[in-house]
Amino acid sequence: MEENIFNQLYKFNIENTQFIVTLDNSYSDTSQGEELLTKSMHFHTEYELFFLINGKLSVLESDGLKEYENCSVCIPPFFNHSSKRIGDSCFRFLFSFSLNKKINASNTYSFFKKYFQYSANKVICANIPFYLNIIKDLLGRKSESFQSNKIELLLKLLFYEFLPQKESSNITLSSYLVKIDDFIFNHFNENITLKVLASSINLCTKQASRIIMKNYHKPLNQLITEKRLNVACTRLLETDKSIQDIIKELNFNSESNFFKLFKKYYGVTPLQYKKAALKK
Repeated sequence: MEENIFNQLYKFNIENTQFIVTLDNSYSDTSQGEELLTKSMHFHTEYELFFLINGKLSVLESDGLKEYENCSVCIPPFFNHSSKRIGDSCFRFLFSFSLNKKINASNTYSFFKKYFQYSANKVICANIPFYLNIIKDLLGRKSESFQSNKIELLLKLLFYEFLPQKESSNITLSSYLVKIDDFIFNHFNENITLKVLASSINLCTKQASRIIMKNYHKPLNQLITEKRLNVACTRLLETDKSIQDIIKELNFNSESNFFKLFKKYYGVTPLQYKKAALKK
């Protein structure tokens, strides 16, 4: 059953700040211009964030009509406006964020609160098109937990783009962890080496290895194996793919190696795992 993974809520944390984000990939293409905009003035109780890759956005504000393209635009809560998107590369996010006082960490909440409190705010972030194109590629795929997890990772990366470089090292470290996870998810079918992964996140191999060992408490090869097995479990439960197809897709060396690793980590064979899960 095909299901659109957009227009759903996604929750994630950056340090002590929880974000709740709704994605909307719909867009409009009309020539009615300012007359249409004027008739549909409104405001939101959430923040409204537009990412524009190739599309354009017209926003009617109190001081007139403004045009935006190839950037991100944030419209704060209770800001009276109307908007028109043109093109199929305009993504709209409704989001809110709250402070988790139980976590003693850098105050990203204060930063985002200050950053997004003004009128429509234009920001240019170089990496946004890269992340949004990945999200766009997920359209129309089956709604698996693997895809949802991947979207959450990508959303974190998008919001990290707004954090200034001078923010705490904890935030920077968290960003690296998200990027490591995302790189592994995107390259399961390849031979992932520490050198290739480190280069993809602009670190030397020693730095990447140290971050992985300190936070995951295991070397990269073991981390990749565990994540591959986790996705394999998802494939077993949420798709009709054969075990052979899953083995090939996730780049296990051989069928015997896959069964050996699966039994080691889960204590049962893949079919036993699937039968037990279906009984619950």
